[in-house]
Amino acid sequence: MKQFTSKELLEELREVGESLSTRVTAYLIGGCSMSLRGLKDSTKDVDLVFADKQELNAFSEALEARGYEKYLEVNGEYEQLGTEVIYRKKGAAGFDLFLKTVCRALRLSKGMRKRAKLLGETGKLAVFLCSEEDVFLFKSITERPQDVDDMAALLESKREEFDWEAFKKEVEEQSRDYPNLSILASNKLSELKEKHELKAPIESWLIKEGEKTILQDAFNQRLEQGMTREQALNELKKRGFSQKELSKIK
Repeated sequence: MKQFTSKELLEELREVGESLSTRVTAYLIGGCSMSLRGLKDSTKDVDLVFADKQELNAFSEALEARGYEKYLEVNGEYEQLGTEVIYRKKGAAGFDLFLKTVCRALRLSKGMRKRAKLLGETGKLAVFLCSEEDVFLFKSITERPQDVDDMAALLESKREEFDWEAFKKEVEEQSRDYPNLSILASNKLSELKEKHELKAPIESWLIKEGEKTILQDAFNQRLEQGMTREQALNELKKRGFSQKELSKIK
């Protein structure tokens, strides 16, 4: 698939914004956000997250008015990412639109919206760039091989200025709805360290959070099998878990 430069992407966004009939706010993630930061030479599509269904619909209508066609079936990689709708047009950058969540897991949280920076306004469209930390988080739960390279580029672009505390708080908040987040992020950071020799200062914390999730899952499975809380705790204790670890089970 053809790749597009940041200049071409901005021009396409400008033209879509000029054709909107109502005000729309969209948040850029993925390769497009990296291209606009100068971290990638080009990308094949534009990933946008919307906090409002009506705004997503208005953006979709503007795309269709410009000759874009909607994919009738969202499958494969796009289904895994939880894409709401996909638009393509010959000779133009594609648009992958998300509503509130990405990868069927991560929400466009208040923290993410607060950290996002306004890229620009054109017509009735306001486009925000999600922070490097949040794009890093989105990429930490995908299964695409190239995403670990993108994570390395994001990390190296900020180096010691990378806000690990914001990343950690977002993981904590999102884990309430998506308990496996710490496990997936921990695995991706291990891959990042192995491939690019970049170590995250919160790696140990993520591993511990992942272990807590695994223990909680093991406990819940035993309850589903008919054990009482006491029986489940005793069996896990026999399997080598400490009282301190067991005390954190909900």
